[in-house]
Formats: sequence, structure tokens, C-alpha cells
Amino acid sequence: MSTGSKEFWLSLLAKGETREQRARLWNGYIGWRLPTDIAPWFRKQEYERVPNIQPPVDGWPYLSTEDSESIEALAEKHGGHPQFGSDYMDFSGHQFDGEVDFSDLVLINSRFEQTRFSRIVDFRNARFCSHTSFHQARFERQVSFDSVEFDGAVDFMGAAFWCGCSFSGARFEAAWFHEAEFLERGFSSNISPNTLVSFSNAKFTSIVDFREAVFGDPDPASVRRTWPERVVDFSGATFAASASFYKAKFGSAPAFFDTKLHADTNFDLVYWEQGGGKRVRPGYAVRAWERLELIMSQLEKPLDRHRFFRLKMRYRRQTDGPFLSALNRLFELTCDYGWGVQRAFSWWVCHWLAFALVLFVNSGVQTETREWWELARAAIGVGFANAHAFLGLASDGAYLEASRRMLERNDVWGLLPVCGTVQAVLGPTLLFLVLLTLRNRFRLA
Repeated sequence: MSTGSKEFWLSLLAKGETREQRARLWNGYIGWRLPTDIAPWFRKQEYERVPNIQPPVDGWPYLSTEDSESIEALAEKHGGHPQFGSDYMDFSGHQFDGEVDFSDLVLINSRFEQTRFSRIVDFRNARFCSHTSFHQARFERQVSFDSVEFDGAVDFMGAAFWCGCSFSGARFEAAWFHEAEFLERGFSSNISPNTLVSFSNAKFTSIVDFREAVFGDPDPASVRRTWPERVVDFSGATFAASASFYKAKFGSAPAFFDTKLHADTNFDLVYWEQGGGKRVRPGYAVRAWERLELIMSQLEKPLDRHRFFRLKMRYRRQTDGPFLSALNRLFELTCDYGWGVQRAFSWWVCHWLAFALVLFVNSGVQTETREWWELARAAIGVGFANAHAFLGLASDGAYLEASRRMLERNDVWGLLPVCGTVQAVLGPTLLFLVLLTLRNRFRLA
């Protein structure tokens, strides 16, 4: 696309003094050129799907003779009317230094690649037809895409939103937000909205890609003193096809209240909780994680369900009383809320080995009638038997009776019955946690 074509669109955008005048001239021009330039080009390309370029609700605006002559003069000034093609409306690399208003406009094959918006941008109620690209665009102030329609694929890959944005009520077909960044660095130090980026009531009719996207500054403590509580809000949104959040980063609990997720939703290797409890009220976080836990349960995705259960439980420590919070913390330390097989197994093994060491030291070791390794073997055996007292391995006539009697004869400090009592409580509990983690990891449903 020539520089003159870009200048033509910029001049046409600036022509109307009010939003209504701007939309009338812009959309009226599209309706004027549609039969002669736009529709024939799509037919020649033999696209599998020719975009349905519908007029606004009230039809294509009427252009008066004065309007047409004014636009003709504008086209002549910039080398003629833009030639329709895959880069029909190309603003790539342009820097918008002032506020810019694209609201209510019809944009076709529009490109904003590496475009910089240094002031507020308004795309509300705009309709993007055919392919749209905001690849690596940068929005340094607030931007609104509320109620926008993307009638075709849209590319926001690598785009940076420094004051968040709003896509509330927007409708997407295929959408790519791969490595997009939704940050807070554009806000003043003491002012933040409640929500950083909103997709509330948005509709994704085809695949959507949020892989490696960043919702919230990775280290907000080094950037701001206040932060939006909801770094992203998908409340009421509908995902009709697969969605990927692979390796995405969330600064706090995302809102998925009343959201319809597709079964093929990928949360693998997502990094949660960058802001932790510093930026979000525990009550909201518990509700947010609980909702995601319920959605995953409805989709029969036990791995994701338990992931959100664990995140919820960490915030419950801040809402429960001291006693329940202590138990909550202990549940996490011993088995990661019933998910950490290796952690639970380590506690189970280390528990009876630690008590075996106590029994070995308690035996005195200096006895002349037994070698020290026999005492060590006996201590390990009795430590295991105490941890699993219900098996009766060290009772009279059982396999480890001789080991128990050896330690009884060498019970220097009288710790043998104490260890047995403590282990009779701890052992089954830790074994239960091992079995619980195995069940959670490998259950069928």
C-alpha cells in the first residue's frame, strides 16, 4: 500500500468534526466503493469464504454531491482512491500522537502492525471485515474494543496494552493473542481500574490463542503501588471452539463467572499468582478459583479441577481462622492438597526412618552383645512396624518380634513406647495421604 493511500485514510478519518459525521463519511465511502472495487476483488481471489460485508443497521450512509466532491478532491490529493487488496486499510508503522476514534466504522483488510497509539483509542461498535492485524501494535493509553465485530481472523500477536483494554461484548472468529501483553504501566501510581482487561460477554466463535500472553505486570511490586484486582475478566464469555492459555501468565485470579468454556481448553504450564495476595482480596480470589474448579469439574477435567482447588485453598488460609489456616498449611506441606505424590511419599518414608534413627540412638549402641548394625536393622524394622501398627508386624509371634525385644532390652531412655504411640497416630495418617494423592492422580473420573 502506498503512503498516499495511508494518508488518504488518515485524512478521511479526520474529516468529520463529530463521531456521527466521521462514521457517515467513512462508511458512506465504503458503501460507494463496495460494488466497483471491493466485491469484485474477493470474487477474483476465489476465497473459500467471501466476507459478508454488511451495511450498518441503518444501511450505507448517503453521500451528498458535496460529500462526494470533497472525497474525490481528497483522493486526488493523495494519488487516487486506495486500490483494494489484502492491505486495503494499512496503518502499519504509523504513530497516532493524539486521541483517535474508529468507533462505528467498517474496516476491511485493515492492518495496524507495529502501530503506536500514544493516546486514548476508541474502536467501539466498529466492524472489522476479512483479515485484521494488530501484530506488535502498542497501546500506551486506554483502548476500547467494546461491541466490536471481527468478521474474519484477527492477529494481536505480540501486541502491548499498557493500560489494559476492553473487549466487552466483542465477537471474534479466529483470534490470536500469542505473546500479547496486558500491563499496568500506563496508569498513574495511585489510580487503577477494578479490571485491567475485560472480555466480559465476548463471543469466540472459532479458535482463540492466548499462548504466552501476560495479564498483569510480571513484577507489579517494582512498577506500581496499586493494581487492578481483576487482571482479566471473561465473565459471561462464550468459547465455542478450542482455546489455549499455554504458558500464559496471570497476575491474579482471572474472572470466569458464568463463562462457557470449550472442552478443548488448554491451561498447561500457566503461571498463576504473579501478584499473589498483595493485589487481590482473598474473598474474590476464593470465588474466582472456585468457579474455575466447578467449570473444570463440568468438563470432566480432573487435573485442571484440582489445580484450581489448590489455588483456592491457598487463599482460604487468609479467610479462615488461625486453627483452620494452620491445618490448611499443613495439608499443603504434607501432600500439596492431595496432589503431590512425591511429597506425600517423602513424608511417609522420612517419618518412619526418622523414628528409626531415634530408636537406634536410644539403644545406646555401646552394648557388647550385639553389633551396631543389628541394632540399626532392628530400629528400622520396628520404626516401620510402629508406623503401620495395624499390621501387627512387631507383636508377639510376628515377623519383627525379635527386633522389638532387642530394642526393649536396650531402651536406654525409655523412648520405645513413646515412639510407638506417636507413630501409631502419624503413620496411618501419612499413609492415607500417600493413597489419597495416588487416587487423585490416577482415578478414572
